[in-house]
Amino acid sequence: MNGNNKKNEILIFGGTTEGRRLVEMLSGEAYTNVHVTLCTATEYGGEVISDPGDNVSIRCQRLDSDEMESLLVMLKPTICIDATHPYAVNVSQNIAVACEKVGVECVRVLRDAAEYDEDKVMVVDSIEAAVRLLENTKGNILITTGSKEIEKFCSLSGFEERCYARVLPVMDSINKCHSCGIRADRIIAMQGPFSQKLNEVLIKAFNIEYMVTKESGSAGGFTEKIMAAEATGTSMVIVRRPEQKINQNTMFLSEMMERLKTEYSSSNEKCEKESAAKTTQVTLVGIGPGSVSEMTISSIKKLANSDLIIGASRMIAAAKEALLFCDGNGIERNINVRFKQIYDIEKISEMICESGDGSISVVFSGDVGFSSGALRLKKILEEKNICCDIVSGLSSLPIFFDRVGLPWERAKLMTFHGRDCAEGSITGVIATEHYVGILPKDGEHVQEICSELSRRGLGDVKVHVGERLSYEDEKLGCFSAGQLAKMPSGSFLIDTLSAVIFVNENCVPADRSLVGIRDDEFIREKNSRGNLIPMTKSEVRAVIMSKLCLSKASLLWDIGAGTGSVSIRAAAILEKGSVVSFEKNDEASDLFEKNVAKFGFDNIRLIRGDALDGISEIGDARPTHVFLGGTSGEMSCILEKLAEMKRSMRVVASAVTLETLAEITRLARVYSKDTEPDIVQLGVSRSKKLGEHSLMQAENPVYIVSFDL
Repeated sequence: MNGNNKKNEILIFGGTTEGRRLVEMLSGEAYTNVHVTLCTATEYGGEVISDPGDNVSIRCQRLDSDEMESLLVMLKPTICIDATHPYAVNVSQNIAVACEKVGVECVRVLRDAAEYDEDKVMVVDSIEAAVRLLENTKGNILITTGSKEIEKFCSLSGFEERCYARVLPVMDSINKCHSCGIRADRIIAMQGPFSQKLNEVLIKAFNIEYMVTKESGSAGGFTEKIMAAEATGTSMVIVRRPEQKINQNTMFLSEMMERLKTEYSSSNEKCEKESAAKTTQVTLVGIGPGSVSEMTISSIKKLANSDLIIGASRMIAAAKEALLFCDGNGIERNINVRFKQIYDIEKISEMICESGDGSISVVFSGDVGFSSGALRLKKILEEKNICCDIVSGLSSLPIFFDRVGLPWERAKLMTFHGRDCAEGSITGVIATEHYVGILPKDGEHVQEICSELSRRGLGDVKVHVGERLSYEDEKLGCFSAGQLAKMPSGSFLIDTLSAVIFVNENCVPADRSLVGIRDDEFIREKNSRGNLIPMTKSEVRAVIMSKLCLSKASLLWDIGAGTGSVSIRAAAILEKGSVVSFEKNDEASDLFEKNVAKFGFDNIRLIRGDALDGISEIGDARPTHVFLGGTSGEMSCILEKLAEMKRSMRVVASAVTLETLAEITRLARVYSKDTEPDIVQLGVSRSKKLGEHSLMQAENPVYIVSFDL
């Protein structure tokens, strides 16, 4: 450990599982005297780090040996860790050579090998050997070796008809497949990890006879491929891993993590706490709605064996009731159990670190995987090298669906405990879904939703309300949204502990297959000055979407969202991602919410007010993509804020004046990672009827600037 005030610089190469694990550990609060630079060959490699700490910088760029040497000279790291892929032999050699020249210690992290029966598979030494082996076979082939060497399969007879390629969902990989002649319907662009079941589904869907993979180890999903092949009778062709030489400059991941912990933790006191806490057994226990009648036996037995039970007051009361149940039903329990009433997740983690040995249960309402702080606590504890077990409980929503005899398997489930969401966006979901179950903020929140439903002509939607489920004073009720909306203010006293189900028999599902949305489909309104609130037109939207290069799991920030046309178009793409939209004008914000409600996408969040204030208040979420549609003269400050996040992101900005174009271009050159910004001028002409003739009338040109931050 270094005791001076200067931060230790650690350089890590590799957008791999091992690289991610190391960065996530070093992002923890025990490593305040460390700065980490992670180098990945691609932007995708950087994106696998979901939440890098403030002490982490990510560089996404392929480097040769000379460039690596220059980086080492600039950073002066105390150690360089090579956590690249096992097959990246040339890259590893370049890293080692550069470190030797500069005089920096280089440690290669080895990946554990996965076991398999060589009698049941075909093992070859190279991709070329795999191609030669497959030349004399028949049947479809699934290539899972990545896009880097995909062209080597082109020489295979019947390549275009036989081969399917599973690659990362990034444009470089997809373009590589296209350039090699792989048809679009044979490119499977997906992000792992891949379970055995998902592998089996793909094998069956494409009638695969042979799967080609590298011997990448358990961290690379290799075992799941082997198991799927065995289950489906698919022949496996495995490209043998390059020999890993174990010497003084190599370590397995667990050894590397232990060394970093020993040498770089911020203080001996913190290390001692973590070492003591490491012997504890921590379980995150879901206790259902609250009454012992709805707790699982697994949850009760886990509480019975605890030395310490931690949780909020209601959860502690439920845990005590569970222990009384043990006494009356012959379940042996620890009679010396202690209770600690804490609600804050950070304080719970501190309590666990200070507790020493023993079995600790942290109790959460419902199911720990839905509407609880359990997963956040798990992440904090893992950063401290404390492992957690999870015992799930029963969530209030499925219980309530069962109570009223409705199928929750097809329902949209949402929670608003401790969260804000505009009622318009909720009603948009209700308009497009048959069943919507929510955990509301409070009873007033339910009435606000019902009032908005009535205003939208959805007053006939049936509303089931379940109050204090599982308790002795449980109450169930069924109303129409119109009835609840008309209740006098102050008389609507639904309990905070409630579950609510909306049933819309006349729902119209949201269309995520939208390729484009016509301009006349958006609601348009004039502002108080009599002018139409601005909207990005369809042709411009199409180019913006092309330049953004969104994936299904991207997080887009739309700054200056206006009518909402860009946010809504993006939401249709982002099946697993979301949009955060910033709009400072109140009239535009009101119109934005109306359009979101009309299209029914629930993955859009509107932040009203100045974008800079909104960015400061949004918390830890960091975008992968940003569209700057209107910045009210704050573009420089906004880009500075984004750059401070130290995360690779795609930025696209639009301008209609030359002055704005000049400012965007200047700033793009300041903040762009490596390349010149991409600038496009878009000129659109629309036909206008003039008597019996059509005249093409030009719109004002729009400039679109794109760059990687």
